Amino acid sequence: MPTPAQKKKAAAAKAAANLKASYGFVATLAAKVPEIRTLMQRAVREKWTSERFQMAVAGTKWWKRTPAQTRQWITQQASDPASATRNWATGANKISMIAGSMGLSKGMTNAIARDIWIDTQLAGYDEQQLRAVVYDRLTGRVPINDIGGEFGSLINQAKEMASAYGYAPGDLDKQAKDAAGLGLHYGDESQAGLSLWETKLKNYAKSKYGAFADRIDAGETVRDIAQPYIDVYGQVLEVNPQDVGLNDALLQKALQGTSEAGKPPAAQAVWQFEQGLRKDPRWGFTNNAKQATAEVATTIGKAFGMIGS
Repeated sequence: MPTPAQKKKAAAAKAAANLKASYGFVATLAAKVPEIRTLMQRAVREKWTSERFQMAVAGTKWWKRTPAQTRQWITQQASDPASATRNWATGANKISMIAGSMGLSKGMTNAIARDIWIDTQLAGYDEQQLRAVVYDRLTGRVPINDIGGEFGSLINQAKEMASAYGYAPGDLDKQAKDAAGLGLHYGDESQAGLSLWETKLKNYAKSKYGAFADRIDAGETVRDIAQPYIDVYGQVLEVNPQDVGLNDALLQKALQGTSEAGKPPAAQAVWQFEQGLRKDPRWGFTNNAKQATAEVATTIGKAFGMIGS
């Protein structure tokens, strides 16, 4: 024979099943508001009319502290479960579409979409706040390589900016994702987060390349400043300039320059950089070096009369 505790547990399970069977969507909705959940259990058990249920809801603490717009919405859903279920499906579909436009669809399931829709409706959120909830719920569920859409585009922009300023920490992916998502966290479609990110990159670059701080403040990136050096690098060592990264040791030495006591850091002039490249072991294997060697040999030969002038 079942014990009193077992009977109580079975009765609770039966009440929950009855609630779900009788109200469907509204049972899920009520689970978000404990006071209403209690009333709905009574409503199912005692077979209340929808009018009695609504009167009981109006007497709860939840009703008194909840905005009128949200109160009206939840009572309408409770009084017409069939329409509420249709609204639920439509709302979940909207949430899924927003997630898709953000590039977070791989973290979305129908259950999550429905849950987000209910929560945002209960809170009376507007479109911007709704977008923020979608971002916050899904961003941790999607690996960075699987993010596309609006969010993915912002991440790529953040990484491109980091490259332009020579910023390459070990956790760049995470930092770029956080910077790109700052605006989305507030439901904002603008690039507000990237503006703060760029300020951080500029401060980093000015600290590392002090000789060019004024040019960085004026709007140039480290890559802009380094371009003349990179061009010379490609010409002298006969490499593709696009293959010369800002982290190249010779380039770094030229850009960071040297400091003397009591004086600000001074960058290496481009012509000095070119001279240094000709001392690099790689230069000896270039066509430039072979031609220069041949010209020297010719000059010496002429000087000693070995080659006719």
